[in-house]
Amino acid sequence: YEGYLNEIYKDLKVKYKPVFRNDYERIMLESIIVFDNTNNSKFLKFSRNLFNLIKSDNIQNIRIEIVNLINKLQIVRRSRKLKNIEKEKLFKLLNDKMNDKMIICSIKILLGSFDEFEILFEKFNDFEKQTFMNYPIWNLYKFFNKKD
Repeated sequence: YEGYLNEIYKDLKVKYKPVFRNDYERIMLESIIVFDNTNNSKFLKFSRNLFNLIKSDNIQNIRIEIVNLINKLQIVRRSRKLKNIEKEKLFKLLNDKMNDKMIICSIKILLGSFDEFEILFEKFNDFEKQTFMNYPIWNLYKFFNKKD
């Protein structure tokens, strides 16, 4: 599978239509999870390429734009620390009185505010917790918040 990622991406790129956006996003997120499990940078690159393809839609929906930013930065965070300008974008979202708990928790993880994340996460119901734990951002939390 790993050896075919470039070919798969080329094929997906040629066939891409905005109507398939959710499917492509799911493939991107699954590729992030594969990277988390294998530490194989080819899967992270594949995820980054799919992200760039998806974001080219220019869909005018604020929630999609925010989710795109979170997905982009969780890919980035797996290869380097966030730059101040990237953090500023996340802080701006928090300051804009964002009320989506999943998004707020994702932002807290990206910013490394793990105590704040945990307080918010504990307020989730069981379904919300399980849903959040299935997102790749959860792996990022576990990786960067290793407690002694």
